Amino acid sequence: MCKFNEWRKIYAVHLLITLFKPFIMLKYSVNFIGYNSAAQIASECNSITFLNLGTATAYIEGVPIISNNSIAIDGNECEYTNDIFNLTFDSTGTQNLVVIKKSYVK
Repeated sequence: MCKFNEWRKIYAVHLLITLFKPFIMLKYSVNFIGYNSAAQIASECNSITFLNLGTATAYIEGVPIISNNSIAIDGNECEYTNDIFNLTFDSTGTQNLVVIKKSYVK
């Protein structure tokens, strides 16, 4: 009898997950934006990655990102930030920073 009740509970949880899965899954979009000069970058997203593809060092809020490196700021599920990040470059080399934003959509 005890094993039957355990299986009944497991089946009930499985059934609930199956029924509510469409409501549990959250849809999001990913945007890629390129910058080749100093800018203010509005985040308005759940997570943001700064990827330096140029030869010049990029600075996000004064934090250096050397060539072919990145900085990622990730939020937890359903979190959102609307910070503005200041982007600058040093004066040598090519300036090419790609920003990748993950945003939840309704």
